Amino acid sequence: MTSKKEQFYIQRIAELEEQIAELLKVNAELADKVAKLSKNSSNSSKPPSSDIVKPSKPKPTTGFARQVGQPCHKVINRQPFEPNQIDETIPLYPDGCDCGYTGRGKPIKGPKIQQTVELVENPVRITEFHVYGFICPICGQVVWAKLPVGVVEGQLFGSRLQALIAYMKGSLHASYSSLEDFCSDVLNIKVARSHLCNTIRRVNEALAVPYEQLQQHLSTEPVLNVDESGWKNNGMKYWIWVFCTSTFSFF
Repeated sequence: MTSKKEQFYIQRIAELEEQIAELLKVNAELADKVAKLSKNSSNSSKPPSSDIVKPSKPKPTTGFARQVGQPCHKVINRQPFEPNQIDETIPLYPDGCDCGYTGRGKPIKGPKIQQTVELVENPVRITEFHVYGFICPICGQVVWAKLPVGVVEGQLFGSRLQALIAYMKGSLHASYSSLEDFCSDVLNIKVARSHLCNTIRRVNEALAVPYEQLQQHLSTEPVLNVDESGWKNNGMKYWIWVFCTSTFSFF
């Protein structure tokens, strides 16, 4: 049989082992948190942009919720439209004065200018061509009238609208679903996704020649800034390169 002293030591050792196990668990959790906080782009796969820690914005000391510009910041106003950009000019004259005077009074030299940009009620123009034909009485050949320049038989969209759709797809990264919604909600045109795909294909084919011309021109540039980045295509990893000149960028 063990003595009371031995039982005390046995119980005390068990308590200490339990405390040690708890401390080891807490230490492991803290070490894991420190490791996560210490990760950056140099010791992990995190992007360099994650290294930037934005400081919290100071609370405003005045009653204003936000500050429009930084102190001593140079004010840059939008330049007004040029006269050749204005579609319509409407002069406005006062109807009278609040005091009851109904005349015009002494005119002030020069009006105040208010320029407004707005979408027209129907942003597209839909044209229907009735193409007539006849049978030549001499040779019997069927002759059809020719469509105007820029109008291609079988194509719903004109060149400008095709360019806009391609710009939204390529530069604005709009999905085909978003392009369908744009045509339906904004242009009031119902189009199938296949038609949008064909539009993008036609624009790509039209851009092939100037693309190759730019590629051939790269070798004549005195200075090129070159960079590459990872690029996935259908799950496969590729690399996209960009060559920047003083006037254009070639991908």
